[in-house]
Amino acid sequence: MEIVRDNNSEYGIDMFCHVPYGSCRLTISPKCKNVLWLSNVVVDEKHRRYGVGTRMLQEVEKVAADNGCTVISLQTWTNSWQQTWYAKHGYAPVADGYDDGMVMMSKFV
Repeated sequence: MEIVRDNNSEYGIDMFCHVPYGSCRLTISPKCKNVLWLSNVVVDEKHRRYGVGTRMLQEVEKVAADNGCTVISLQTWTNSWQQTWYAKHGYAPVADGYDDGMVMMSKFV
């Protein structure tokens, strides 16, 4: 996994993580240093269902632990295959999302 880290972001620490056929964005806010925010999780359509996303989540958990984070949070569509997929990997709904039809999910690491 390749990690590109930007410590100078106005939002804290931004990291862009790349694995073969997948990528995501991680953010650690200076206001909430124990939470790693996961966003923009993308797996190439031709390579889905081969464990790419699962591998990426495992790497994200390592990055969270290495940076002192105890929680990983994300936002996804309510009642979607994505919500089901995250739940399968230990994420639980914690609140409605910022937009209609979205849900916030978190996992302790």
